[in-house]
Amino acid sequence: MPLSDLQVLDLSRLLPGPYATMILADLGADVVKLESPHKPDYLRFIPPLKDDVNVAFSVLNRGKRSIMVRFDTAEGAAVVRRLASRCDVLVESFRSGYLERFGLDYARLSADNPRLIYASLTAHGQRSTRAGHDLNFLALSGLGAAFRNRNGDPVMPAVQLGDLMGGLSTALAVLAALHERSRTGRGRHLDLSLTDAAYALTVLRSAEQLATGSVKAQQVLAGASPAYRYYRCADGKWLAVGAIEDKFRSLLCQALGCPELAEELLMPGRRAPELHRRLEEMFAGRPRHEWLELLTPLDACIEPVLEPDETLEHEWFVQRHGQVAEPPGLLGAVFPRRSKPVPAPGADTRPVLRGAGFTEDELRTLEEGEHVFPAEA
Repeated sequence: MPLSDLQVLDLSRLLPGPYATMILADLGADVVKLESPHKPDYLRFIPPLKDDVNVAFSVLNRGKRSIMVRFDTAEGAAVVRRLASRCDVLVESFRSGYLERFGLDYARLSADNPRLIYASLTAHGQRSTRAGHDLNFLALSGLGAAFRNRNGDPVMPAVQLGDLMGGLSTALAVLAALHERSRTGRGRHLDLSLTDAAYALTVLRSAEQLATGSVKAQQVLAGASPAYRYYRCADGKWLAVGAIEDKFRSLLCQALGCPELAEELLMPGRRAPELHRRLEEMFAGRPRHEWLELLTPLDACIEPVLEPDETLEHEWFVQRHGQVAEPPGLLGAVFPRRSKPVPAPGADTRPVLRGAGFTEDELRTLEEGEHVFPAEA
């Protein structure tokens, strides 16, 4: 695996940071998830649960090792510093300044390990201590304004775009910093913002707004064009029609029996409501499987709108990934890997600390003082 020699210490929680380190683990990195009893990753305990563990937590932390260290004590913080002195990457998602209280900030850790890449992922960057969640990042970045219903009201995306984009951008930044380190021999502090990550997804809207003062062109790709939107079929299932190019619209309209509409369908102007209704009525006349039998051979950018379980069974997915027991990684088809199940809290405390050079006497003292915690027997 491409990152099989990479050592990562993961102090992050919830979704964004663990998603970043999941990507690194899926690429072969040895990721050690560090939790503290006073600051655990509480996503682990939030329903829905399977085998007493949150289902998202199980996916985000697959293939990682788990240690429990109470880093709010001097002895526990010293353990973390010792681990950080040996690793390549540290990922954390606490508010700016929090880890400095325990001597676990970048300045302190890089003094012991100048090659350390220290990724801090926060709501608004290191100059702010404000909290936030995905909805806040979308709102502040301008991305939230892109999702509206037909009345123009903002709607809630069903996917945590800011969180996931934040995790992806963190993984990308780490890989860039690793490449830089291969030339310079030095690590760096990566100041990553979830709001920045959400803003990056507005690149087309922002560019048009800055250039023209509006986002009218982007509305074509937001349902204003009958050639690019979802349609309900007779069985209540949906189709995604993405026939933007002339050749695709021509194929679609011929199949629908209205070839005269091919040119007008992309940007219909005042006739948009009429054409929307006309296509809605057409697609509502047959169940989805009949439309797919008719339209799929045309290769005109028309696909079924699938639920997650349907996606896993779709011929494209099976051909690409085979039969899977869990969602494949971002690059699972490029770098396939079988991940180990999510470990129990502290399952690897002793092996990891032994690997870092801790003696049995040191481990016993740390455990008796309740600074580190092995898995329960």
